[in-house]
Amino acid sequence: MSVNLTIAALVPTVSGADIDNLVELYIAFFNRLPDSDGMAYWIGELKSGKTIPQIADSFYSAGALFPELTGYSSTLSSADFVRIIYKNVLGRTGSTAPSIEEIQYWVNDLTSGRQTKSSLVASMLASAKTFAGDANFGWVAQLLNNKVKMGRYAALEQGVSYLNSTDNISRFSTISALISSSDITQAIDSFNVKDANFNLLATVPAAPQVISTFSNNNGGGVYFNAPTNSGGLSILNYTIKCNAGTENLSSVGSTSPISINGLSNGKSYTCQVYTNTAFASSNASTNVTINPAAEVALGNFSGNIVLGSPTDTSIKANIFSTSQTGTVSIRYGRNPGQYEKQTERVNLSANTPVELILTGLNADTRYFYRLDFQASNNIGSGPTIEYSFQSARSPGQAFTFALQGDSHPEREKSQFDSALYTRTLQTVAADKPDFYLLLGDDFSVDTLDPKTINATKVTERYTIQRPYLGLIGTSSPVFLVNGNHEQAARFNLNGTPENIAVWAQNARNSHYSQPAPDYFYSGNKEIVPFIGLLRNYYAWTWGDALFVVIDPYWASPVAVDNVFGGDPKRTNMWDVTHGDEQYLWLKETLEKSKSKYKFVFAHHVMGTGRGGVELAGLWEWGGKNAKGVSEFAALRPKWNLPIHQLMVANKVTIFFQGHDHIWVHQQLDGVTYQSLSEPADPNYALWNSDAYLTGERFPSTGYTRVRVEPTGVKVEYVRTYLPKDEGPGKVNGTPVFSYTIP
Repeated sequence: MSVNLTIAALVPTVSGADIDNLVELYIAFFNRLPDSDGMAYWIGELKSGKTIPQIADSFYSAGALFPELTGYSSTLSSADFVRIIYKNVLGRTGSTAPSIEEIQYWVNDLTSGRQTKSSLVASMLASAKTFAGDANFGWVAQLLNNKVKMGRYAALEQGVSYLNSTDNISRFSTISALISSSDITQAIDSFNVKDANFNLLATVPAAPQVISTFSNNNGGGVYFNAPTNSGGLSILNYTIKCNAGTENLSSVGSTSPISINGLSNGKSYTCQVYTNTAFASSNASTNVTINPAAEVALGNFSGNIVLGSPTDTSIKANIFSTSQTGTVSIRYGRNPGQYEKQTERVNLSANTPVELILTGLNADTRYFYRLDFQASNNIGSGPTIEYSFQSARSPGQAFTFALQGDSHPEREKSQFDSALYTRTLQTVAADKPDFYLLLGDDFSVDTLDPKTINATKVTERYTIQRPYLGLIGTSSPVFLVNGNHEQAARFNLNGTPENIAVWAQNARNSHYSQPAPDYFYSGNKEIVPFIGLLRNYYAWTWGDALFVVIDPYWASPVAVDNVFGGDPKRTNMWDVTHGDEQYLWLKETLEKSKSKYKFVFAHHVMGTGRGGVELAGLWEWGGKNAKGVSEFAALRPKWNLPIHQLMVANKVTIFFQGHDHIWVHQQLDGVTYQSLSEPADPNYALWNSDAYLTGERFPSTGYTRVRVEPTGVKVEYVRTYLPKDEGPGKVNGTPVFSYTIP
């Protein structure tokens, strides 16, 4: 074996396309890798004026000199020549060998004079490249690409030739036979190159592409993307260099972000990052500034943060305090304690929520953040502890979400215990779900006096939940589903801003950052006077799943369930509706989704009644009246299917509902109906069990945990207890029932 040190100077003297053409000729005619001396010779021939077709003719003549190794001879038939090229270029031999008809097609071209041997090879090479991405023959193009890649590596990057023509043909043919459409490692290993950082064509690598910086106590660092060009070698590491006046420091790291310590707090450092290979270091990246500073002691922010509306590029943080006034901002980044970005600083007033939007996120990434609070009186100023959240998942990414049924904090003496609710939410938070859904009746106003109710009293029902939802909402964005006891319903509108529906929806939208239609979420686009966007029904995709929240209360012209103030309920259930607009949106959302799993969430089937599949055949949900007579076509003329049948047709995985204060697992026509328990009932009661004629039934209290993976969905009912109520078979945080859906 010898190394041709002149090849590095010759390669740049001809085009890259011509280099590839020469390598392809070796592959097409001989099914072998080129040797470096041969490549040097043919580059010289190109420079002297020979064309690729002329060189191709020479290849055939040269092959005939070694018939035992190449299969060529002066008596080789046109059909046998075509078979050789099929094997060498297209990899088609054995079970994939060309048919007689395919062989004859090319033979006819040769015998008629339409093609020469060199032009036929060029045509075959061009044909191989057209298979790129093809479901059945994409491997053909990839095999050719891998052979060319390996040929450049052997002859040009390593400069290898064997000692004579016979060895060049036999040894490089043996190596070529180890190349597959998916792998070249066997070929490289058989080549037995000991120095992975040797490359005759190596050049100076490009500099890293700086994204952002972070600063901390006596140090900091830089986030960057790898260089677009590594100079033909593997990157060994990166160097960060920082200077401030005469002070110069550096540090080495293997990945982004690269950190540097030993800086002086209070100074401003100019820093650059360099790419290092065995051949050389790159030029400097663009200059960035790092300002190290001692970490400020934790403040005493007494409010809370509830995240909402996460996407692949952003998330909203809703900040609320009942007592503190000042300004707030959030620092955030992709590693603990390393905050590369910061939101704007906004004013915070007591009892007035503010929203900060964290932008510039990457998908499939966990982010870490702190709220920085600056009190107007300087009391309590400083950062909070560090929290984290997950940006949107891409298809194929596994994740967990969790959800609860009705919490009813207004029922403190009967179905709600503050300590139990706290323990439930703390147990959920320990699971680190990507997000958390509340299925309604979490902000009930029904116990308020109709004679004295006002916007302030309604808003208090939403602020009551803030300390609780802050336990989960700091790391898991919260999604809300409208319930009957919220009284956020079209039936309550009176044409003025002074009514319970307006007060409830405005309190909901201001205190919890719910999705509005945009590129990531679809949903209700209606603008309601004195409210704006309702944000009551919406959908989004996360990983392999579609999530759809629906709501009958804002669509129905009548009271869906209870009437605020105790008036009689409606008498005709066909008057209860999700509305044409929401139905058509739901239909389009389900039909257009390519997600493997589809989840639909509502407070309850039709928003009222008791039971799950027991009600699924009725009214606009199932098409029949209470007597079992189908009235759907007449009473919903713009709908092509009832809601249940629509879910069946579009393969909805699970329909989740609350309302009944019981955990029940049922199935109907391939759709799972999952009713949810209360999260804070100290009675641990089995409410409304008699409404369910089928299914596995469990009492409150607890939450539902759902694991979504490419291979299936696992649903678990996790029980929660007060410490005093624990005992054998009653352990807080323990799943008592689970099921999987493939």
